[in-house]
Amino acid sequence: MLRYDPYRVAFEDVGGVELLMGALKKKINFQLQYQIIFAVWCMAFNPQIAERCTSCGLIQTLGDILLHSTTEKVIRIILATFVNILGKLEGEEKAEAARQMFHSKINRSLQFVSAKQYEDPDIQDDVRMLTTELSNCVV
Repeated sequence: MLRYDPYRVAFEDVGGVELLMGALKKKINFQLQYQIIFAVWCMAFNPQIAERCTSCGLIQTLGDILLHSTTEKVIRIILATFVNILGKLEGEEKAEAARQMFHSKINRSLQFVSAKQYEDPDIQDDVRMLTTELSNCVV
């Protein structure tokens, strides 16, 4: 359902991002983590919702999960969510999202991820893109 923008907007109107973030802060298994982050990824296709992701602590929460996750599909969807957020924002909003990612030590996680060999080639593409975006926005 969250593939369609009207549903994303309706879900966000009732606090969707905060609800998802609250669920992520609980101790849950990696499959549920993946499904919740997938919903966040879908939500972030809307530029206004992507901007909302920067103001509610979501980047920090996802950064913490990324730092401790060993599951490839969770790592992949977090990286894709970060790419999506940065791709939908412009100007100062994009710079703020990049600063939050930088302060959440996502660059360190990117170094760890790039050192590992994953089956999914999109992971390395996302690592390169995020590394470039973070260095461009934070400089």
